[in-house]
Amino acid sequence: MSKVHFIINELLSWRAALDILLISAGLFFLHRTLVRLGTWKILVGIAAAFLIFGLASMLNLEGIEWIFQNVSQVAVLALIVIFQPELRKILEKIVSLYGSRHTSADQSLTQIVADSLWQLGQKKQGALIVYPGREPVEEKLSGGYPLTAEASVPLIMSIFDPNSPGHDGAMIIENNKLCRFGVRLPISQTSRLAEQYGTRHHAAMGLAEVTDALVLVVSEERGMVSAFINGKMTRFDSPQQIIAEILQHQT
Repeated sequence: MSKVHFIINELLSWRAALDILLISAGLFFLHRTLVRLGTWKILVGIAAAFLIFGLASMLNLEGIEWIFQNVSQVAVLALIVIFQPELRKILEKIVSLYGSRHTSADQSLTQIVADSLWQLGQKKQGALIVYPGREPVEEKLSGGYPLTAEASVPLIMSIFDPNSPGHDGAMIIENNKLCRFGVRLPISQTSRLAEQYGTRHHAAMGLAEVTDALVLVVSEERGMVSAFINGKMTRFDSPQQIIAEILQHQT
């Protein structure tokens, strides 16, 4: 009887509760990250392998147990190699939790960006605008031209004019300043978007899959304005929705 009480007390101890909480949080965070990066099928395969091993142990299936025991170490190394980009992403995410955005949203700049995107959509001129989050984005970007001018609707419209040398790239807005334009973004490596979407949308999804940046897109085919963040796309019906999305991202 005393042994039963000991087990119950141990299970209900704060150490056990903390252990369960941390493991649960870790598994949830890993699941969310892998699903966001489009690797959920591999995650399901790993879960199925553990389930088979558990059943084999319960039913005492020696052949399967032998395979798992002898292959497990090699499998762990293989998983580390396969999931190296995802593991790096998880570590970056953990580091970013301790960071913060240095500036609050500039209402005037936000209004200018929203109005510019909406006018570009009405003219069916493509555009890409990136608001970095807490995670670093510099390693994911390439090319582009420095930009130090004061923000205005005419300036943003001219940057994405088809005759502008950097109109096919993205404009980066950081610390409430227009920093660069004509920047190339990584193309999405998943099949989240249908083939009907163009290069801009796939580039926006590519950056949104590997960072917590907010990427705003104008489709030159449909004139629609969309946002990409955390591997998901949202369409806007008004400039006010664009403003709300930017402000939410910067809080």
